[in-house]
Amino acid sequence: MKFKYVLKLSFSNLSRRKVKTIISILLMTVALTIFILTLSFSSSLNQYFNSNLENNVGCRSLFVDYDYKLYSEAKIIDIVSKYQHVSAAIPQGDLGQQISADQFVGQFQIPNIGSNNGEIMIKGGNNKTVPKIIAGRNFKDDETNVAIVPDKFIPDSRIESAKGIKADSILDGKSLLGKEVIGKYNSNNSSKTYKFTIVGVFDTDKSNENGDIFYVPYKDIDIIYRAQNESINNTTEGGYPIEIVVDNYKNVDAVMNELYKNNMVPSVKVRLNTQLPLYINLLGGGLSVVIFIVVLINIAMTTINSIKDRTSEIGMLKAIGYRNKIVLLMLNLETIIIGIIGFVIAMGISSGALIYVSRRIKDQNPTDNMHVSANLIAVLIALVLSVIVPVIACISSSIRTMKIQPSYAMKE
Repeated sequence: MKFKYVLKLSFSNLSRRKVKTIISILLMTVALTIFILTLSFSSSLNQYFNSNLENNVGCRSLFVDYDYKLYSEAKIIDIVSKYQHVSAAIPQGDLGQQISADQFVGQFQIPNIGSNNGEIMIKGGNNKTVPKIIAGRNFKDDETNVAIVPDKFIPDSRIESAKGIKADSILDGKSLLGKEVIGKYNSNNSSKTYKFTIVGVFDTDKSNENGDIFYVPYKDIDIIYRAQNESINNTTEGGYPIEIVVDNYKNVDAVMNELYKNNMVPSVKVRLNTQLPLYINLLGGGLSVVIFIVVLINIAMTTINSIKDRTSEIGMLKAIGYRNKIVLLMLNLETIIIGIIGFVIAMGISSGALIYVSRRIKDQNPTDNMHVSANLIAVLIALVLSVIVPVIACISSSIRTMKIQPSYAMKE
């Protein structure tokens, strides 16, 4: 008997048993959707927290206190800069200052930023500490009065003001390349200006930075910081800690141990729970395993019960001349069709749910780098569950049924 005929017969059987077919597909869809979403959400959260740890400069920045009587600030910076895994060593405060962006020189305007001219946060950086450049160039050694900006620029994009920002209010950072920005800051009750030219653009989504962050050279930050805190230049004893940036958050403990050995006292600038990704993995993995077992049992039992309910039908087919292998092929094709339909619908529902959640996150904060997407492993496992498991259950359940004589089976 040709495969095409058996396949047609399988579709005919499914169409004839509409209610039971729909119920089977529904059970398959619900089980697979829950499994895909659970694993995808836990995986996305884990990636988000790992990204925060890897890309957030604050998470790998340290304050370092030292003996001010033995070392000058310049000397201690020179010493620490040579440590392994240290990307930058700078005076305290050089990592970031807030400054008003009151004017963009040239034919450029900032729409929809409220009653004031907006604010940006400028952060210190060098060619080792700034986020990955996607347009323009990185800083050059000893360069000043330049800046690297986000590709999605939102002036004054602090969380409370970023909520509800529309897409047309986000400025394209690439359009700012080559433009000069004039910022103002206060020093001793007087207003001073700082000019910088935009030379590069970084990826907002992958940098874990808000849309108002501009990176400038450490030297420029030092000038602003000291102008705002002139007393720091007149200190005779009891100086200030320096700040250092480690190349990777995984190396923070190693650098801290080295500092302790040399009689310096480091402290983490921003302390995050580095075990959180592990907890998310354990929780998500545990839930996924439980759901996997439940889905496995559900699919297998649904298939087995379906075969048992059709004992008399199988007996009739055998009575009119269908061989066991043809009947088994027909039943397997039916389970595969149900599984594939359930999988496709589950993928559609899961994808829609994940896209909706991602959009809601972006609506709340357009510069948030939280991405919720389908987990490839979850999708592959779901595909196996939807096809292989029903087939195995169908074969194991059919073995006993195939041994029954047609006359007896038709009485069932």
